Amino acid sequence: MEGFLYRFKINGHFIFILVDKEGNLLANGVPHSSMQTALELIKRHIPQVKNFKIEYMYNENKYRFIAQELFRLFQGKDVRYRFNVRFLDNNPLRLRVLKAVKKIPRGKVASYSLVASYLGVKSPRVIGKMLMKNPFPLIYPCHRVVYKNGYIGGYLGSKSLWYIKAGILLREGVPLKDKQVSKSAFIEKL
Repeated sequence: MEGFLYRFKINGHFIFILVDKEGNLLANGVPHSSMQTALELIKRHIPQVKNFKIEYMYNENKYRFIAQELFRLFQGKDVRYRFNVRFLDNNPLRLRVLKAVKKIPRGKVASYSLVASYLGVKSPRVIGKMLMKNPFPLIYPCHRVVYKNGYIGGYLGSKSLWYIKAGILLREGVPLKDKQVSKSAFIEKL
């Protein structure tokens, strides 16, 4: 199988997307002002599939609209565009977790514990592990899942990327102070 990795620059931020030959989104990155960091952000989520080959392409206007819509999500704005995603990960729990996370409204958060309880999973840590490998951050808003005490934690499998998560949450209108989400932002059920 083949994937094509495209790079775009929008409002001073680089973003990478990975598509298949039919134009389905296989993975997306998160915008960042550093091209190297933006590339690292998508490399974490490139599907680990046998015989998967990547070709590097740049600035293909055909997919610029997808990158622009992802940037709108990054800015905390809503989009009406329906991303045509293709999951290559056959982990049924990950798919259930991502679908659950999609139910969290913009401007709100849920705890790992709430998502675990909703899915009948014993440990909230399992939810965190599933979200670490989210191939579609922003589309499946894993940034909206935090610890039950309000601590935002890391992002995309790294504690050092907390600032990206915090920025997205703030732009979505989530009250945040010192890496802590206000209790008023929590939803009570999914």
